[in-house]
Amino acid sequence: RGAAARRVLDWYVAATRAASVVIYPSPSKAPSAEFAGREPRPPRFETHDDALAWFEAERTNLKAAVQLAAQQGLHRHAVELTYLLVSYYDLSKRWADWVATHKIAAQSAAALDDLAAHARALNYMGVAYQQLGKFEQALNHQQCALELSQRAGDVGLEAFICSSLGVTLARGDMGTALPQFERA
Repeated sequence: RGAAARRVLDWYVAATRAASVVIYPSPSKAPSAEFAGREPRPPRFETHDDALAWFEAERTNLKAAVQLAAQQGLHRHAVELTYLLVSYYDLSKRWADWVATHKIAAQSAAALDDLAAHARALNYMGVAYQQLGKFEQALNHQQCALELSQRAGDVGLEAFICSSLGVTLARGDMGTALPQFERA
């Protein structure tokens, strides 16, 4: 069962990466060392609409895959899959799914002792909370994310989180947001 679950999760990571790159191309979506060279062949998505339709059809399965990965101790799969879902969640505005999967990713990143992945998950959870109008929760998550990114020594991630934090702060007072944008 464990081997079968891993194969299914490998496929979901590969398919989600393939669909995500079509809806939002980014070099940061290249496979991490954990997945490079061993991902199964993903489906091909010719158009943005094809990729979005796949995400919509697989939405429930993708949430379940993140949960299964964490339950099976395949924490890197949970983290990777969740990160790859951000583009879809941003386009579809499925904030509840975004928060649910990122909670799992944050726990999985903590289990891996991966400070950068933990920071990324908390920051994205903050972005979702900001979109839901839950500014205090957004700020708490993004400030924790900033601390973790500093501890990780990842200045690129730190800059990204400062920018996200600035956007959240700008909802209330641009004066408090400006230092975060300048820092970023």
